[in-house]
Amino acid sequence: MTAMSPTERSMFNIEAFLRSRGNAKATLDIDEIVLKDDIGDDEKMALIQQTIQPLIKKADPS
Repeated sequence: MTAMSPTERSMFNIEAFLRSRGNAKATLDIDEIVLKDDIGDDEKMALIQQTIQPLIKKADPS
């Protein structure tokens, strides 16, 4: 087994956050982004941030 890159580790942590909150649609959306091989890691992270930003705002109690 190879070590995860920082980007892969970030994506794993994001998925864990979504799974812990039972958000299957967002988890599937992120899985789809992660599996794309026609875009680079930077673009993947930007798309993932766009996907999770509303969820993070919603989960933030402040």
